[in-house]
Amino acid sequence: MVDRILASFLIVGIVSLGIALFSSSPEQPVENQNLSSNSSASQSGTDTSDTSGSTGNSTTPAPEDEGLALLKKLIGMIQEWMEKKDEPAQDSTASEDPNDIFKVAFDLYDQKDYEGSIREYDRYLEKVPNDVPALYNRGLAKYSLSRYLEAVEDFDSAIKIDENYKDAYLYRGICKSNLDKNEEAFEDIDHAIELGSISVTSYNNRAYLNNVLNRPKEAIKDAQASIKLEKENGRAFFEVGYASYNLKKYRESVQAYDSAVKINPEDHLSFYNRGWSYLALKNKSKACDSFKEASKLGYKDADLKVKDTCK
Repeated sequence: MVDRILASFLIVGIVSLGIALFSSSPEQPVENQNLSSNSSASQSGTDTSDTSGSTGNSTTPAPEDEGLALLKKLIGMIQEWMEKKDEPAQDSTASEDPNDIFKVAFDLYDQKDYEGSIREYDRYLEKVPNDVPALYNRGLAKYSLSRYLEAVEDFDSAIKIDENYKDAYLYRGICKSNLDKNEEAFEDIDHAIELGSISVTSYNNRAYLNNVLNRPKEAIKDAQASIKLEKENGRAFFEVGYASYNLKKYRESVQAYDSAVKINPEDHLSFYNRGWSYLALKNKSKACDSFKEASKLGYKDADLKVKDTCK
């Protein structure tokens, strides 16, 4: 509104200036000393002398003054600018293809740029609000940043739209496990497996929760199911070792931890727990060796056991 008022004043000013410049006569015209005494300036800028055989009453219009033409052009430019100012601004992103935004978000996730991926999924979901894969993928990116509560919200939204989306249940359960909501976590992961989430991740996490909830026999079953899917599965062997110890099956526990550290020689927890299993078998020397390995890998709790055991 202010721009239009200012532009209007500018046009009025330019018009007034044009009238003053092009309509007024010089106060004291200079006489041409070479003109004959009977020569006179023509009115309205036309030549009344008969130099081309035409009558003195010719009605041919005079060429437009260059200054006046420039003035008109300038006024036209201002009017055009005013019209453009009145047009609604176009959103530069309105024409973006949502599929292109989704691809960028997906690629950023693969590059482990989780913050960037979340930003792009935010943009995508503004255009396609109820897209289940996008909600799930954004949840995964938040999970990767340990933003578990926010991730749960995205998985909740995905499940509300598609109640059979098994992967959303799985990772919602994993997030809840990280939030120490172990019963709820177990229910989600258990339901994901019921829906067909037959994977190492599913079985390993349900085995872990069975151990946390003091269900060692069920934990061993899940861990063994996971090992069938992937033999070099240190996490599953760890769960077997932990469950076997709680069942007082110390030799089986040692064997499971042996497998775990063979797969992952930097698994300090397996070394540490194996030490406890050896102590239960009254093999102090082997226990000492296991605690020392855990201590070398930087596990502080193992330092105390080395002092107590290795004497």
